[in-house]
Amino acid sequence: MATVLLANLAPLVQRGLSQVLSEAGATSVASERRIVAQARRVRPDMVVLGLGRGSERTLAARIVAALPETKVILWPRDEDRMEVLARGRAARLEPARPDALLEELGCRPT
Repeated sequence: MATVLLANLAPLVQRGLSQVLSEAGATSVASERRIVAQARRVRPDMVVLGLGRGSERTLAARIVAALPETKVILWPRDEDRMEVLARGRAARLEPARPDALLEELGCRPT
């Protein structure tokens, strides 16, 4: 079962993504503080960070450096593209849709 850490997301977005992940058989864990420390403890397959507060890219880089196997998704607040970051690969943009998030995680929507 895949594990996803959801952090710095608007409450409604967090709730919706958590439900989508649960329906796909993944476990989601919410975090608002000490995100890198919690990621080290949980060792998630993916971290989804809300994009829009200004320091997410720095935080994402810290997570990728600390947990090279963990994929980091920057989830937009007002845009239609999520940014996918993984160590050793250039960042890329993908549609910001729950089914695209599941594809990144390796899950299939139910």
